[in-house]
Parts: sequence; C-alpha cells; structure tokens
Amino acid sequence: MPMPKLHLVNCMAVSLLSLVAVAVGYADDFSQIDMQNRGAVIFIKSIKQRKDGSAVPIMNTGTGFVVHKDGFVLTNSHVVPVDDPDYTIQISGSDRSRSNFAYPLSVVTRDAGLDIALVKFPDVGRAWQMVVIGDPSKVLRSGNLLTLGFPGDLDLSSAIGILSNNSAEKGRWQTTIPINYGNSGSPIFHTDGHVVAIAVGGRDDLNGVTFAIPIDYARPILSLIPGANSTTPLATNISQALLFYESADHEESKPISRDLCVAAGFHIDPASVSVRETTKNGAATTLKKVEVDPANQNCVKVDALVQGNGVQKFGPVVNHLGRGWLGLEIKVTASSANALPAL
Repeated sequence: MPMPKLHLVNCMAVSLLSLVAVAVGYADDFSQIDMQNRGAVIFIKSIKQRKDGSAVPIMNTGTGFVVHKDGFVLTNSHVVPVDDPDYTIQISGSDRSRSNFAYPLSVVTRDAGLDIALVKFPDVGRAWQMVVIGDPSKVLRSGNLLTLGFPGDLDLSSAIGILSNNSAEKGRWQTTIPINYGNSGSPIFHTDGHVVAIAVGGRDDLNGVTFAIPIDYARPILSLIPGANSTTPLATNISQALLFYESADHEESKPISRDLCVAAGFHIDPASVSVRETTKNGAATTLKKVEVDPANQNCVKVDALVQGNGVQKFGPVVNHLGRGWLGLEIKVTASSANALPAL
C-alpha cells in the first residue's frame, strides 16, 4: 500500500515547510527591526591624551543610540571619559557606520552608578533618526532580543539572544546576547522593534553570559531632554522581582540581614512590596520581615533565620536530618528620585 507512505511524506514535507516558514518569519521580524534602526545607532570614539604629551593617547570605542531628533544619544557612562584637568578629551560619533563623517559629541549628564550617559551632537541642521523607547516589562524570560553595535574593530553588526533572567546585580538583565568590546552602550530591541535595554558587557570567567540595563533606569536622564515629554512617554516607574536565596548546613544556624536593591536613583514604594516563598527547608527556618530600608530607599531589607535540621548520632553512625534553605521572590515597584542635574 504505497499511499500511506506518500501521505506521510507529504505530511512531513508540510511540517518542514511550516517550520521553515516560522523560522523565516522570525528572521524577517528581526531583519526589519535591523534595517529600520541602523541609522539611529552611533559609533562612539574617544581619545584621551595628557596635556604635556608625556604618554601615548588612550582610545576607547563604544556604541550609542539616538533618543531625540535633536541629536541626543544614550550610551554607557564607561564609554565616555570623565573630565580630567591633566588631559584633553575628544569624543566623536558617526551614525550607521564607523567610516561615516564623525561629529563631535558633548556630555550632557551621566550616572556612573547606573553606567548610563547622555551625550549630544552639535546643531548641524539635520534631524537625527531616533529609536523608539519601549517597555521592558513586556519582555518575558527566554524572550528574544536583538542588539546593534560596533564590536571590536568591526562595522555595525547585529546579534541576537534571549533574556536569561531579570534579577542580576544592580537590577540588570542577564542575557545570552554576544556583547563584545565596542558593543557597550548598544541598544537592545524587543520583537516589537522598541528599545528595552542598554548593553553593558559580560564576564571573563563565563561564556554566553552578558548583562544589560533595562531602559526604564534611563528615564530620569531622558527626562532632561527638552521637549522629551511631548515626544516620548517617560513614565518613571519600574517594577522588578528581586530574588533571595540562602542555605545553611545541617548543624548550622544562620541569621540573615541582607539588602536587595533596584538601581540607585529609585525609591521603592513600601505598599508595593509583595513576598512569595519559592522554597524552604528546616523546621526553624523563618522569614522575619521584609521592608524598605530607610537608609537606602532603593533597597528592601530581608531579615531571616536559615537553620538546618541537625544530625542524629548513634555511636559512629551519623544521620543527617537535612540542610536548611530559604528562597524568596520579592516584587517591588519603584519610582525615580529627583531628575539628575545637567553637567
């Protein structure tokens, strides 16, 4: 009976075609985002040289992206050098390609703690192509992300990855996007084509682990741009899940007092704090309280006791009764503090 075989082959062919169609559609989505935003991505180069000429000039490169048609560009603070009376510093930017004409850039303001800086092109009589600022809360774990930047000595390049988790140190995202030297400050796009984060970098001791700053953390700086509120919604609230985990050995009793923080410059609303116990072991393991730290209003303080269940000894025989541990998910909403002053 050949017909069933032909039927199966046809079904397999249809399934393969469907998978290819899905893959092509996925690629086309990012291809469109890539093509539509290349003109808003900026190659940034800085040259720092001692005024007495006693040392070799220090060159640094990175990436930024235009957030306002008048030439305001967002990047990482570490991409643009800090003023130093012993040095002359030149910062320039080229749109779309490192080979294009480079215009001078001036620093408007920076937040070194957040590692965000706002720089600006001079008025050259043109309206700069700009990105659209998005909503990071729409990105789910394992959600797809795209970045555009200038890695190493290469020209504008794209890279994709996923959001691994949104609770890395300082409230940053952990991603699988390849973020190389030169990619710092790159825009990270969600599948809707909006910028949801700023690329920061990775860790030398880990492969496939990189970090990004949710774009909400830049909103206080973006609010300094004249007329920004009339062109881009600049809500200054963020929502974040902070993760806590601690363990204790079988015979250990461990008092815990620890701060979990969102980025500096935000104040957590005490009424927004909600706590979910994700895992717990140990009869005496106890969560005592979770509250906003009065001394650091961007942090919640967790007070807890994590204790193992001990051991039983029967002569030379030792029966371990179990380690202690406690895991928490703490959801908070925070609002930005007063806007940063311009430099």
